[in-house]
Amino acid sequence: QSQFSDAIAEYQEALRLNPDNVKTKLSLATALLNLRREPEALQQLDGVLKLDPGNQTALEILRKLGGIKAR
Repeated sequence: QSQFSDAIAEYQEALRLNPDNVKTKLSLATALLNLRREPEALQQLDGVLKLDPGNQTALEILRKLGGIKAR
C-alpha cells in the first residue's frame, strides 16, 4: 500500500507542475483505484476525458467500474 501512496504523492506533484498531462492522470487514477479511493480516481478519469474524449484507457477503466455516465 505504501508504494501506491508514494506514487500518488509523486503523480500529484507532477500534475501540479503540468495539470494537463493525460498519462499522469491515468497513472494517478490507477494508483487511487488500487487504494480503493474510487471517487478521486473517477475525478482523474473525468479529467482525462475532458482533455482526450476518446481516450480508450480511461473509457475501459470506467467500463470496468460501471462508471460510464452521461457527459
